[in-house]
Amino acid sequence: MCSMTYVADIFFGQTWRDGRLRFPNMTQEYRLLPVEWLKYIWRPDSFFKNAKSVTFQTMTVPNHYLWLYNNTNILYMVKLNENVIYFFNYSQEHQLQVE
Repeated sequence: MCSMTYVADIFFGQTWRDGRLRFPNMTQEYRLLPVEWLKYIWRPDSFFKNAKSVTFQTMTVPNHYLWLYNNTNILYMVKLNENVIYFFNYSQEHQLQVE
């Protein structure tokens, strides 16, 4: 068994419904919420199975986005940097030949 490590930059999105988050008289389809709300609302607990490390990209500002839709759906998007390990079986039969 062999392994290979690689790095990936991804946009990770999650959606869920939370009936507790509702703005009275919200007329537009959705509302972009302040990133600070992430400290106070429930979020699904996510993990990446083969990740050695996952970091949030912050560049000049945090890359977190949070939308609340008028049907109480929440859409959360974040830009992540993943360091992932990939395991694979390697045998003589599957060697690549370069000419």
